[in-house]
Amino acid sequence: MKKLRSLLCFVMATILMLGSSITVFAADDRVQYATATECEYELPENTDNSSDYFNFVNLKKRMDSNGYFTFSYSWAMYSQYFKPKASSIKVYMKATSSTSDKKYYINLYKDGSDSSLGSVTYTADGTSQYYEFTGLDTNSSYYLYFSKPLFSNATITGTGHINHIQ
Repeated sequence: MKKLRSLLCFVMATILMLGSSITVFAADDRVQYATATECEYELPENTDNSSDYFNFVNLKKRMDSNGYFTFSYSWAMYSQYFKPKASSIKVYMKATSSTSDKKYYINLYKDGSDSSLGSVTYTADGTSQYYEFTGLDTNSSYYLYFSKPLFSNATITGTGHINHIQ
């Protein structure tokens, strides 16, 4: 899994360096994304950017034990691994974008698998949204993969919550 991620980072860096001299098909052109639903559930404001952001330095600080997290990314990132309490989870998000590019994606992966179990489009416009992933195994670990359109220059910043995790 780490080799695949490293390879993907290398390929993306090479594509960015080559610029417009080659044609690239964006991920959202190949994958059908479900759409997150706007909701009344309010997430707390994102006030502490120092210790709770997803990052690659300290993997244990990505999400608290109740499934709450804050994040900021300008390309792509992974969440911490978690186990669901039931066969479904809801992923609540509230985010903003640094540019007019408001679209961002969340994919759910099972530990040890390179195949997404679901792909969802969220909108970084400050509204609370959620999506429910179903058909999960309570004995397995999962993680979220956050991304955005390939040529977007936006930084996506926000707060999230995964309910029904162990």
